[in-house]
Amino acid sequence: KYLISRNPSFLQKAKQIINNEYLKDVSKAKSFFGKNRFYESHAFYALAKGDIKSVYTNAKKVVSNFEETEHMVARNFVSYVSALNNLIDVCAELRKRDEGIGYLEKFHSQPQLLNSYSVRSRVFYLYNYLFLFLNNNVGYFSDSEAAIPGILKELKEFEEEMNDTEKGIIFINIAITYFGLDDIKQSIRWLNKIRNELDLLDHPELDCFVRMFYLVAHYELNNNDLVSYLVRSDSRFFSKKESQFEIEIVFIDFLKNQLPVAKTPAHKK
Repeated sequence: KYLISRNPSFLQKAKQIINNEYLKDVSKAKSFFGKNRFYESHAFYALAKGDIKSVYTNAKKVVSNFEETEHMVARNFVSYVSALNNLIDVCAELRKRDEGIGYLEKFHSQPQLLNSYSVRSRVFYLYNYLFLFLNNNVGYFSDSEAAIPGILKELKEFEEEMNDTEKGIIFINIAITYFGLDDIKQSIRWLNKIRNELDLLDHPELDCFVRMFYLVAHYELNNNDLVSYLVRSDSRFFSKKESQFEIEIVFIDFLKNQLPVAKTPAHKK
């Protein structure tokens, strides 16, 4: 829900949990599920701290635990897909595109397990958002663009099963694709679709990201009046957060206080 945590008190509580004797040594986990919970706990704690390399290490161990334990992939396919999701997501963060693409193929490696509408919907969402995310994070925007028509066509089949957060994540990655291709107007069209049609209250960090991205996109189009309004609105929004990330503080301050005093193109640059 929160990814890297803004809440110091949450991190303090999480540290107390992770220091429990049962989370210090995986040999104390006596079952398949116990090992999964051990590695997942360490992965999510690492994510809350912003330690992406440790997330990768532990997410990989969860996937290995599934694949090395007989019949567990078939018996718990949805959980296995979720574990792959976590691992591929962090591969994208670490720019391990080729490794992530290899894991993506496992989503369809056992077609007999795609045996219900809800499972196929889940696989559709995860596979396609991760494909776009992996490519966009290393600048393969043309590969992402080529996949978008097929994704949107298939989306019609599964849209009713997906929640607003899932739709928002796919739409954000489409917006990033067009931004990377320098089609800023098309990027804004998808950001407006998120802002006007979706409720992101269940994923507050997604809402924060969309606000920052929206500002950047309109700045790139020189929509200065709208940028001025958005800066004031977003400044109030972020100031109400329990804490702010430095990038948010610096970026809002730059657009609000520093950029307006630039009178010449050279000064602005």
